[in-house]
Amino acid sequence: MQCDFVAALVSCAVGPQQTGVRRFLMGLSSDELEFLAAFMGASILEAAEGCLCSRAQLAERIAELQSSRYAARPTPDQDHK
Repeated sequence: MQCDFVAALVSCAVGPQQTGVRRFLMGLSSDELEFLAAFMGASILEAAEGCLCSRAQLAERIAELQSSRYAARPTPDQDHK
């Protein structure tokens, strides 16, 4: 499953950046990859609605996604992630 997440996330990168992105993603844990995949999926769905966000709004959305994921499934290293 981890390879599927990596492949899906790498496909979001543009051309020459894909090698660096793949190398970075291969160093992440499964939980971190799941979080990125969920965030990218939510972003794609919201983009269909025409949502343009500032950096502050983007940070707020990430925090909301993170808190909702960990409320359902808390982990001992939650603060680190």
